[in-house]
Amino acid sequence: MSFLTIIEDDQTFEYSPLEPSTGERMDSVFVLRVLPDAELKKIRARCIRTVWEQHQRIEKMDDHQYSAEIVEYAIVDWRGVKSARSEKDLPCTSEMKARLPSVVKGDIIRLCGAKEADAHTVQSAQEKKPSKPTSTLSKVS
Repeated sequence: MSFLTIIEDDQTFEYSPLEPSTGERMDSVFVLRVLPDAELKKIRARCIRTVWEQHQRIEKMDDHQYSAEIVEYAIVDWRGVKSARSEKDLPCTSEMKARLPSVVKGDIIRLCGAKEADAHTVQSAQEKKPSKPTSTLSKVS
């Protein structure tokens, strides 16, 4: 018998993204938390501005800022995120979070902002395949 499980707002969980070329889990691990509704509303309020277009008041969302704030809140820590230059582990800082590949940020937004994380996601993220290269970040000048 299986049951539906929900990751609660105060819980963290680990997630390893998929390697695009192989479909296997990477060795990099992100410690994430789901965004509570109240926090999502705050982020949304900070990212919306009202403008006038063709004599109508329209709300415009700054999608880049919205995504960045969700990623910033959702990532609590990480392991195995390395520098492309030195192969050393990188610290989990706002600057480094911003440099993550967009596909990884998209997964994190989907899991934590859209609240699609569940026990199955956590379990499958923890199932490791044989050692594969870890994800690397390249410095953007």
